[in-house]
Amino acid sequence: MNKKKSDVAGWIVENMLENIETITGKWNNGQTNKQDIVNISLCYRNGISNNAYTGFNPFQCWVHSTAYGFTNNVYYTLLQAKKLGLILKEEFKSDKVNNKYHYTMLTFYKKLNFKDKKTDEKITIPLLRYFTVYNIDQYVDNDAKKKQIEKHAENKKPVIVNEIGKIEAIEKVISNYIINQPTLDLRITKKPGYPSYSPTNDIISIPDIKFFKTNIAYYESLIHESVHSTGNVKRLKRPMHGMNNKSEYAIEELIAEFGVAYLSEKINVEYDAKNILLYIKGWLSALKSNPNQLIKAAAKSSKAVNYIMGDIT
Repeated sequence: MNKKKSDVAGWIVENMLENIETITGKWNNGQTNKQDIVNISLCYRNGISNNAYTGFNPFQCWVHSTAYGFTNNVYYTLLQAKKLGLILKEEFKSDKVNNKYHYTMLTFYKKLNFKDKKTDEKITIPLLRYFTVYNIDQYVDNDAKKKQIEKHAENKKPVIVNEIGKIEAIEKVISNYIINQPTLDLRITKKPGYPSYSPTNDIISIPDIKFFKTNIAYYESLIHESVHSTGNVKRLKRPMHGMNNKSEYAIEELIAEFGVAYLSEKINVEYDAKNILLYIKGWLSALKSNPNQLIKAAAKSSKAVNYIMGDIT
């Protein structure tokens, strides 16, 4: 990485972009027969505490796991791994693998407390810090690893097969959201077409579920457009200028697509992680001139999903 170690945000973004760049394939809108595999949704967590990661960290793990094709959802620092008897595989011990960093970088805020010399007032400043972690799939197969995988097996969710039908958890969230927005309308069309959101008319439009390959594809599109709708001036007031401003349009698309994963994780339903990342990859050119927008998009996405779910404080 070319970033200085003091530039934590820059390091984090570059780490994520490197992983996204390695994901191959073509994004599929879910209305064709090209995508037959639905990736399992993983609630990424710390292997020691079993606590799910929050903030930007789940996105980091999600991209890292998808880029390498890992099938487990737990991460460990090297120190944590050593205490458990986990041994890092040889191919991951060098700084880089295939010209990219093989770990992922997670962040936390350390509070610095001090007194103002003039007023004697106590001041707290949050300082962004990072640490590196490895997926359990990056460790050697031994009894310690087997024990950890068995310990965390209950955290993994079953894959939903390619069936057309309602996902009640998502139906409930979106229905409640729309009911609580007096001017927002959801229109399900009776013919194939592109899902969309019109900020002018405050209308979400989406083809009937029968036009999608899977129920997951349908609901991912519905969530995507619902997240867009939170940007309306009546709600979170994000710039909604469409293609008149390509930079803002790119950020808005990232907010909506991050929202699909974020909402799915929060309500414990499956989603197609690789396909979402392929969509995000398509907007990378708009990020490279200002990569910190990726972190901002993730933060705004989290706020949008919380709004949809009724947590608007």
